[in-house]
Amino acid sequence: MPRTPFHPSEKIPLIAAYAQQRPTAWIDDLHTPEAHIWAARRTSPTLLTTTDPAIGLTRDSIDHVIAWATPFNNPQEPLGSAS
Repeated sequence: MPRTPFHPSEKIPLIAAYAQQRPTAWIDDLHTPEAHIWAARRTSPTLLTTTDPAIGLTRDSIDHVIAWATPFNNPQEPLGSAS
């Protein structure tokens, strides 16, 4: 991640570099308008899941991401591995 303090939009180039052309789920407590634009312009499936910073990550959020990602899981290549 960028050095602190940073503007949340500074995460986008790092997320994009890691995601490359793979399906990507990004969980964060603040998705900027720039993050939504980035996600909408991607040609690979992209899910932005925004958590409530007062609550944090919930089981429902995790279940939602797992259900979304399941169709993309290639047993020959674990999710998140570099292509």
